[in-house]
Amino acid sequence: MFLPYKDKWVQPFTCSETTEKLAKLINDVFDVLNERFVAQEINISNWCKNNKCLDTFLKILDVTEECHRSRKQHDENIPLNMFVSQTTRQAWRITVLGDIALVEEQFNADYITVLTGKFNQGPLERFFGIVRGIDDTPTAHSWR
Repeated sequence: MFLPYKDKWVQPFTCSETTEKLAKLINDVFDVLNERFVAQEINISNWCKNNKCLDTFLKILDVTEECHRSRKQHDENIPLNMFVSQTTRQAWRITVLGDIALVEEQFNADYITVLTGKFNQGPLERFFGIVRGIDDTPTAHSWR
């Protein structure tokens, strides 16, 4: 099989299917967590598919952690390091679980559309940037 790459056809790496699947899953998770426009919205009819993607990612994190915990010392066939750090795994887990909870809470409150991209750090940073543009050193009184 050959894949297009910068106007050339290249032969892909061999035995890379598992890595390709992981990269695709991470890409799909980022897509679910960054829905910003109504055309990309999460709604009741597509939430099951999107939630399945997030649940699959959480299971991959669980399996990764279990493999690392149960690995035998000095086993040359098992890598010493995981593909991401413990801090990154914890942050991913918190983010995904938090987004699942927020989406479900909004559906329970009769929202029909959820834009998960509004949950992430970018909109918050823009908001605080606007506040700092008005007041360079905001205090608790600035928020009244």
